[in-house]
Amino acid sequence: MPRAVAVLALGCAALLSPCQALAQFTQQGAKLVGTGALGPARQGASVALSADGSTAIVGGYGDNQDAGAVWMWTLSGGVWTQQGPKLVGSGGVGPSRQGASVAISADGNTAIVGGHSDNSGVGATWVWTRKRDLGDVTG
Repeated sequence: MPRAVAVLALGCAALLSPCQALAQFTQQGAKLVGTGALGPARQGASVALSADGSTAIVGGYGDNQDAGAVWMWTLSGGVWTQQGPKLVGSGGVGPSRQGASVAISADGNTAIVGGHSDNSGVGATWVWTRKRDLGDVTG
């Protein structure tokens, strides 16, 4: 019984004591702020990263009076570069808030963008694909 109490006490002490981090993180370059934002875009409200970490999508649901938008970024040689202008899906009804949610495929070539406020709260999604040979993104 005393051994069980000692093990329990040691376990509690380990949980309560500060631990050294097993991994250290380093910021990769400057903060990412997409160009072309109109008003308080709220960039960064949603973000996603491809499986290999080389493509990022950043949502800003507040852009252009809550129409919303997303920005695509790629990482090359340790530098993040915006890919083309901000993306705004067509057919939005009212303040769609595009970019309130985002997801990206493992290879970074397909993105889906949610706009929960489209059409008075009915909501909608927009899907974007990248054409690798041209280096552009199309919707």
